[in-house]
Amino acid sequence: MVKVNAGALESFDPSFSVFSLPYVFSDEEHFERVMDSETVQSMYGNLSDIGLRGITYFDAGARSFYTSNHAIEKPEDLAGLKIRVMTNKTSIDTMKLLGAAPTPLPASEVYTGLQQGVIDGAESSSIALVDANHGEVAKYFSYDEHTRIPDFLIMSDQTWNNLSEEEQAIITEEAQDSTHEHNERWKDMIADGVVKAEEEMGVTFNEVDQEPFRELVEPLLEESRENPQVKEILDAFSILE
Repeated sequence: MVKVNAGALESFDPSFSVFSLPYVFSDEEHFERVMDSETVQSMYGNLSDIGLRGITYFDAGARSFYTSNHAIEKPEDLAGLKIRVMTNKTSIDTMKLLGAAPTPLPASEVYTGLQQGVIDGAESSSIALVDANHGEVAKYFSYDEHTRIPDFLIMSDQTWNNLSEEEQAIITEEAQDSTHEHNERWKDMIADGVVKAEEEMGVTFNEVDQEPFRELVEPLLEESRENPQVKEILDAFSILE
């Protein structure tokens, strides 16, 4: 078993690219309805084509920009900025449409990258400010919330099929309980982290008008819909909005 970000799964199963697309989820409640839906359950089973099995998901928060030198209040503020992204095509394309210079880096190198000016900023949930101490070198966090990319618990499909029905049921039930427990704790961690980042690290948080960001990335959503499988998933997500 392994917990893996949906962005990494995209390289193995293109349908999981939907989770890296910008502004697929209107808010946290929409995200939760989708993640508990039959559509996502079907996606777990479809991973068997590549020898995997999805078990459950864990909230990883809405991803927003945090930067070293100035706040991001409008898309124009991203012009030419080197923004660290995960190594997946969807994230890279999103940054390009927003006018930034996408810079793939391992998560372990973000702190030094910000410190040394290799990158001007990154995009993640606010938990990274305190969990990875990025708030020491990035003093501006802007709530554009361009993506909500979950983590997934996956395992070998062969191992899953070797389990009895009773064992599969136990794993499924306990996994769902772990998701509920994790997500409740996650909300508390986010709230506590924001207070710590503000009071102990001097990070400034700012709300932004998300609509100009949404408009710039709309072509990526339209292009993604050209894939019938992705279109079907996105349509199912939209119904739950």
